[in-house]
Amino acid sequence: MMDSKMIQPDPRIVDAIASVAHAVNDSYRAATGEIPKGPWVTLSNQTKQGTLQGVVNHLMNPGGIDPRHSHELWLEGKLRQGWRYGETEDAEEKVHPCLLPYHSLPENQRVKDYLFGAVVAALGPLLIPKPSIGKSMRSPEEKTFVPGPLKGGLVQGMTKASGERQEVSDAHGSS
Repeated sequence: MMDSKMIQPDPRIVDAIASVAHAVNDSYRAATGEIPKGPWVTLSNQTKQGTLQGVVNHLMNPGGIDPRHSHELWLEGKLRQGWRYGETEDAEEKVHPCLLPYHSLPENQRVKDYLFGAVVAALGPLLIPKPSIGKSMRSPEEKTFVPGPLKGGLVQGMTKASGERQEVSDAHGSS
């Protein structure tokens, strides 16, 4: 589980990942006939907390959290906050239809835990800087290609070290 001595992720990064996870979840809700909750920025802090904590749980466990465990952590958090099971979700009354053991959830609800984990797993490594130990492995003289705009099927860019222009075929190999 999480070690309290571990460095916590930057709250801005957690918020960014949570907002994308929420957007994916909301789109899935709409696609499966549920009522979407609306844009991340319009949600109450209480509503955001479960998603934010879920992102932190995933990020602090780089080996991954399976969907069942992710749901159990969410469920434990809701129960600690005084939520209980109810046929329909109601934040004021603190009732939620997913306050059930994972195996008792309908499949369309279990899918949300898979999607959530996939979003965090995809965005976490892109947004969280890796700690560097010592000097960079790359020498300042080493050429690094910096992509520029496409022009006639070619990516144009410059190498950082020399400033020389380069043209490289696009990903499909056309030139």
